Amino acid sequence: MVSSINENGEKLIYLPPDASYSVKLTATDNGKVSYAINEYSYAAGEVTRIRNYYDLPLQKGQAYIGQVPAYTDEELENGTENGTDVAYTLVDEHTKQEIIPDVELAGEEAEEADYEIIAESDNEE
Repeated sequence: MVSSINENGEKLIYLPPDASYSVKLTATDNGKVSYAINEYSYAAGEVTRIRNYYDLPLQKGQAYIGQVPAYTDEELENGTENGTDVAYTLVDEHTKQEIIPDVELAGEEAEEADYEIIAESDNEE
């Protein structure tokens, strides 16, 4: 397992696909957070599945729980060129409601995905 923080302050965690994980995101302040899962296929040499959740509202102490199940034995043996069928979930810990992703792409759609990002500043910097 590898974790890092990129130049934009994004926290990245690389999880091996042969185990299941639970990810807890706990707010340290009020605001918004985005959460993304990208499946990388070594055989394809690309990201082959994308599941993004944008601008989830946060209040200090609030938590979201993400479940990241292991790949099946078949997916581990035969590759994941078109993405897996893994049932990722993200749940609001307080309401117990599952959050629906804003974007879900697999296979060629995921490989060819491009994003336009528009950012606004709260100050003059």
